[in-house]
Amino acid sequence: MTDERLAAFLGAEDPADEALPPGTPRPALTSISVRRSGNSVLASASLTLRGTHMSGQAVREDGDRERAIAQATLD
Repeated sequence: MTDERLAAFLGAEDPADEALPPGTPRPALTSISVRRSGNSVLASASLTLRGTHMSGQAVREDGDRERAIAQATLD
């Protein structure tokens, strides 16, 4: 199944297709890294918006890798 068909099936649209006023800045996710140590993971995420660089980190148990990435992105 293509990404477009999957998105249509799930009812999701591509955020790039959203109508935004010209010049509206969008954040650029510039890096994501995940490091394992024992039973935990350290996720780091960096993004840039309007020339401002922001970063976050989160530590979670190994089974919560996706949640750690999400938290690091929102931190």
